[in-house]
Amino acid sequence: HLGQEKSKKKSPINETAFFEEQKQLFDNLKDGVLLLRGDDLLFCNSRFCDIININREEITLAQIIKKLAATKNPTARNQILQLGRGHYFDSFQFEVSLFPDTISTFEIQANEISFMGEKALQVILSDQTRELAVEVELFNTLSILNSIYNAVDDVIFILDKSDLTLQSSNLAMEQIFKIDRASCKGKNLWDLIFDREDVDKVITEINEKLPKTGTLHYVFDMIRSDGAKFPALHSISEIRDSKKEMLAIMWIVSDESHNEYLNKVLAEVETRYQVLFNRAGDATFLIDFESKQIIDANRAAEEHLGFSRMELIGKTIFSITPPARQKILEDIWPNLVKTGSQS
Repeated sequence: HLGQEKSKKKSPINETAFFEEQKQLFDNLKDGVLLLRGDDLLFCNSRFCDIININREEITLAQIIKKLAATKNPTARNQILQLGRGHYFDSFQFEVSLFPDTISTFEIQANEISFMGEKALQVILSDQTRELAVEVELFNTLSILNSIYNAVDDVIFILDKSDLTLQSSNLAMEQIFKIDRASCKGKNLWDLIFDREDVDKVITEINEKLPKTGTLHYVFDMIRSDGAKFPALHSISEIRDSKKEMLAIMWIVSDESHNEYLNKVLAEVETRYQVLFNRAGDATFLIDFESKQIIDANRAAEEHLGFSRMELIGKTIFSITPPARQKILEDIWPNLVKTGSQS
């Protein structure tokens, strides 16, 4: 009878057959796993040993508790110290330094389970250090991208691929169109295009040509909220994921009204330059420094040399320099950069 009682009390968990059959299964898990009964360490997978940096053949529950309880989190430390007493708890995160000058973040939970007919404690330890680092890196990357997105002077519209409604836009939309971005979300943007024919063309070509070409380019006028018309360049392209699946459509609008103004100003400057250039009484040339070719000549040059302006353009300065003075010109030419002028 006593022998039978002893046999009943002997735990079937200690049978080596179980460990041989299940060891590989537990060792393939990405999280560390412990099986405890009281303060008896029944099993520890290889991942748990790797996480806390203890040799599997030498590991004990006391070593595990000592390492993990070194956290500065008092709540976590109290729960970890209870591991050998069969107390179970929900998952929580804590930080601890298992290596010099390195802080690791772990998630731990202890569940009461029935294991081969007896109560046991299943402890799961997950190393969250890399995952948290990736999350922080991703957050920082998204913050940088968002800053760039809003710093761009051109308007960026992100459209739904199916109905072409606005999903997102950058701050430039408010600055250029004088419209609140939030009020336009979920709506079509066709009212911002000045000419109805341009609207029909864009809709048709987005549906028919964009899937084939990947990008469309246009030049047509847009309208601000106050009704003012302005010229704009347009670039419409697909946004695809790593599997080449289309996620959305990106529409970039560049306000050309400033460039139009600059072109007018430059034209006026050019006109003034030509007047002053041609009024000069002395023969005056503009010469490309590298090739030494004449790129412009004034009227006085035509009168003094007998060549027309078009005949002078393209000639080198040496072709209108007397042979006896060409060697001197070749010698002083490199010094023009250093001295700024030569007479």
